[in-house]
Amino acid sequence: AVLRLSAMVRVSLFVSGVSGCAASSCTLQTGVEYLGNDVKVATAAEDEAHCCTACAANPECKFFTYEGGTNGLCHHKNDNAPDYSRQNASCTSGFVGASPPSPPPPAHVAVAVGGERWETGPNFLCWNVDASENRGFF
Repeated sequence: AVLRLSAMVRVSLFVSGVSGCAASSCTLQTGVEYLGNDVKVATAAEDEAHCCTACAANPECKFFTYEGGTNGLCHHKNDNAPDYSRQNASCTSGFVGASPPSPPPPAHVAVAVGGERWETGPNFLCWNVDASENRGFF
């Protein structure tokens, strides 16, 4: 496991002996619950590792919240999940991989400023950095 000195912790979670589960690497925030933005109904999960693996297998899942306790639940979330969160000691939230998922770049962009029009070309590259405080990645 690799630990970073911040609220975010990158952990390699390896699940073995579980039917249909492959090893996944996730970045976790212990004690954080992402609110809303669910892409499916919450399902039972044994622990954070199983929730991470289930999220990795769902193409709609970009983030997740594992709600611990006696009946652990895994909540699959969309791209906007970190925008609404709260501290909750019984939850662990995160995303699959070491970097937060980014939206796909636009295929075609046209901008008009002062009567002039600019359009993207075949080598267009757009950087989108979300440094909002609630993301917790900076």
